[in-house]
Parts: sequence; C-alpha cells; structure tokens
Amino acid sequence: MEQTETQPKDTAVHGGIKTRPEIINLETEDKKGRVEVSLGKFKSAEALIKAYISLEAEFTKRSQRVRELERIIDNAAKEQEKAEAKNQTQPDTFDKNPEIFEKLCMDERVKNKVITEYLDGLRSIDLPTLIGKGGEFTALPPKKPKSLEEAGKMTRRLLKK
Repeated sequence: MEQTETQPKDTAVHGGIKTRPEIINLETEDKKGRVEVSLGKFKSAEALIKAYISLEAEFTKRSQRVRELERIIDNAAKEQEKAEAKNQTQPDTFDKNPEIFEKLCMDERVKNKVITEYLDGLRSIDLPTLIGKGGEFTALPPKKPKSLEEAGKMTRRLLKK
C-alpha cells in the first residue's frame, strides 16, 4: 500500500479545524486504486485532527511546566549554596578577637562544657581491648584444651611457673 499526502505544504482548514500538513497522512491506496482511510479508534478525520491538536497543546503545557520547575530547582539550589557559604564560620575568629578567647577560657562553664563533650566523644569510640584480665596481652586467642589429657598438661605447665 502506498501512502499519499492529502495536504498542501502550508496550514489548511479541515472541518473548521486548523491543521498542519505534517500531521495528516490518512489516505492509502490499495492495488486496485481505491483510496482507504485508516483512522484507528477515531470516527472521522476531524476527530483525529482535533485529538492530535489537543495532545500537542497538552504536551507543550507540560514541557513548559517542566522547564519552569527545573528553573525553580536551579534557583533554590543556588540560594542554598549561598546560604551555606554565608553560614560557614570563620576559623580565624579568635585570632581577630583575642579578648573574647581569653574570656571564654576563663569561664568555668565553658571549660566544663568543652571537657564534657570531649570525654563523651572519647567514650563513644569503641576501642579494641589490648590488655585482658590480669594484665597480659590478648594478641592471641586463649588456648583451650581439646581433651582431658591436654588440660592436665596445660595445668602442670602453669603450676611449674
């Protein structure tokens, strides 16, 4: 089946609906020269054209909305970066104001708070045990006897020491 275009190259009007030629190609010619129109689920060419134009308009609206949302996200990210840069503390603040540093060092509440937070931080670290019970190193796992005879040998060696 050969397809033929039924529209002129510029915009045309079909049934009162403005259309573009690139969206209309409905006629096909069979071997006997008869023209058949395949519209799928649409009842008429006008209904198909109307649905296409409506779909195209909806797609355009959604594309514009996506662009708008992308612009909003970009602006929000830029504002967040600015806010984060503004909120960063200056590491050399005490160098600029040594009097404030001296006052803070002399304040017992500040000292206690700093020490408490430091010690709490140290307590939260899970350190490996280096010295077991009795002061010996636990680098090797304790040797456990596998039989009663082996337990006896181990006991004799301990008693000789």
